[in-house]
Amino acid sequence: MGTAGLRMLAFKSGLTGELRSALRVPGRQVLHDRGQVLTDLGVMIADGGTAIRHIRTLRDQGELFGPVASAPTAWRALQEVTPRQRDKLAAARAKTRRRVWELITARHGSMSGPKTRIRLVTCDVVARSGWFSSGRIATHVRVAALPLAGSARPVVAVAATYRHQ
Repeated sequence: MGTAGLRMLAFKSGLTGELRSALRVPGRQVLHDRGQVLTDLGVMIADGGTAIRHIRTLRDQGELFGPVASAPTAWRALQEVTPRQRDKLAAARAKTRRRVWELITARHGSMSGPKTRIRLVTCDVVARSGWFSSGRIATHVRVAALPLAGSARPVVAVAATYRHQ
């Protein structure tokens, strides 16, 4: 599907907007929408990024992606997430998931027939940065790999929650 397709899927499914709403702080204006920053971090991870600084792979393709936050802005966005916002992010993901399944059912009917196994992998990633005195953010990442017939590369979906450690 590629990174552009994955980013577009997040936008078209409503995930980016739901994340934006979950992270909105009344009266606060930011240059980079926090929902888009989290979406871009998820896309970066799906593309093989292993460090926050790898967001530059999206940022360096401005003609394709438009404005993408810098690594320091991504760090700030992660550090700003409060426990209450984490709950809102989980609700946003669940709401988007329900909406997508409703759209699939409306278009294709019930999902009967052969089942496809999706492998879920969960891990904790600890990232370090010299930019902030707290220095560490733990990221709980869930990666779903859906094998495609005739292809060595699976479709990958990434969901991440963030907490200070």
